[in-house]
Amino acid sequence: MTAAIHQPNFFPWPGYFRKMAESDVFIFLDNVDITLGSSKSITHRTRIKTAQGEAWLSVPLRKGSSKLIREQQIDNSQPWARKMLTTLHHNYARCPFYASLMEWFEPFLLEHHENLSELNIRLIRRCCAMLDITTTTRVASEMEPESTDRNNRLIQLCVQAGADEYLSGKGGAGYNAEEEFASRGVRIRYIQYPDFVYPQLHGPFLAGLSLLDMYCNLGPESKKFFTSPL
Repeated sequence: MTAAIHQPNFFPWPGYFRKMAESDVFIFLDNVDITLGSSKSITHRTRIKTAQGEAWLSVPLRKGSSKLIREQQIDNSQPWARKMLTTLHHNYARCPFYASLMEWFEPFLLEHHENLSELNIRLIRRCCAMLDITTTTRVASEMEPESTDRNNRLIQLCVQAGADEYLSGKGGAGYNAEEEFASRGVRIRYIQYPDFVYPQLHGPFLAGLSLLDMYCNLGPESKKFFTSPL
């Protein structure tokens, strides 16, 4: 049983979904602090491509005292959904599968969303259905690991999910406590994401963009990037 664990990000990049596809169970880590104010702030925003280069689509958040992802409330005093859809239309309307994506994404986005984590998890699950990714998903706050230590929290989530293997990106080798995982019967497997190179509008290829960029350009053909050998 292989588990992967990640924060519920907003319309993540293809590598996020490849990690899901490689797992038996994927746990949304919603009970940790959100990262804001840096290039690593991707829980409430995602990168797209424009004629001027990369740009961010962002979900505005209410200001408050809590930093936990699961408690982040969306600032609906701003017309963020309409603004986001307008930006997407200006930059992706000429893509062959833009209309197909918008058939479900536009009405979804225009629903009334209050909680960021709930929005992101619903969106990610909808994308999985679109890509035929059938991995079981769970939510960390509904499992409630006892430890707040980074490694122990992950180990406890794996154990609670019945997993004996933890799937990690290559970058995790710098901070994963492999001996601690092993002592609890969980081995770590590192994966190197394949190159997600595909035709894009607006000049040379840009990596690391939202899945929506890939799907607008490739449509159902995107699925092959989640089943091809690593």
